[in-house]
Amino acid sequence: MRNERIEQLALTVTRGKIKNPPKPKPGKWTANLIIQSFEKYTRHNFIKVVEAIYTYQTDDEKRSDHTKHNNGVGFNKIHAQFMGSLVANSKRFHGSLSPKQFVVAKKIMRRYAGQLARIKNGEQ
Repeated sequence: MRNERIEQLALTVTRGKIKNPPKPKPGKWTANLIIQSFEKYTRHNFIKVVEAIYTYQTDDEKRSDHTKHNNGVGFNKIHAQFMGSLVANSKRFHGSLSPKQFVVAKKIMRRYAGQLARIKNGEQ
């Protein structure tokens, strides 16, 4: 029985990719599609992605650069200060991130892909 299951899995996986992965509903954004779309951004326009999540921080969280409410939207307490500073400083640098900030921001924003998908789908 176990060998049969392993053979079935081997048939569905080819070179590390699953054949026929489940497809999202047409017009629906998923977290994976959001992450894939990050590759289209440059350091000059990626701040718009960060701002999309930042707008969901409450006003007192924006003022203090810390997360105070566990409401499931916006940045968590670990990322709130850094990502908030990127948004605040982007105005000074004409809406652009430095190369290092861009790399770090892309890594962090992967955690918020689900939230971004809900925003794009109009669910949040």
